[in-house]
Amino acid sequence: MNCPHCGCQFEVKSEVPKGAISLSEFQERKTEKNEEKEPPKSPKRVRGPAREYSPFFERCWKVYGRKEEKWEAFAAWVQVAPSVGGEAELMDLVLRALKWQTPIYQTDGWKYARYFERYLKRRKWEDEPPPAPIAAVDTAEQRKAIEAKERTRRELERETAMTDKVLNDKYGGWR
Repeated sequence: MNCPHCGCQFEVKSEVPKGAISLSEFQERKTEKNEEKEPPKSPKRVRGPAREYSPFFERCWKVYGRKEEKWEAFAAWVQVAPSVGGEAELMDLVLRALKWQTPIYQTDGWKYARYFERYLKRRKWEDEPPPAPIAAVDTAEQRKAIEAKERTRRELERETAMTDKVLNDKYGGWR
């Protein structure tokens, strides 16, 4: 037989060493083992019972814009509810606070809003709403007054420039 790399000739011995099995015998045993085995079954994953959330929590969860870690949020809900007088009272407080907080959080797509769990633990429903911005009263009379002041300022600048020019021409180097 010739070597595939260098082309030299070598001799192949067909003897099988003691204790070894031939290739054909090995293949037979392998197929016998595969036939005996049943296909592997995927392990069944046992999940606990479906989690049931209270209707009060579900209502607040729907309103709150950040939808991560629901189970942890419900655990915090159960923990906080007794301190405020029950789930119905907590729902009322949270929904009232979310009326003014939602527009603030929506401006950046709830990106900087806390997870609902953290919202509950830190009692964010107790925060006070920001003061209402003072609306700028813009009436026609105010606009006319501003325009008049601006006109007066421009006239004064023009007069000052003319006076400076006259004085520079007359006295040379005024200012």
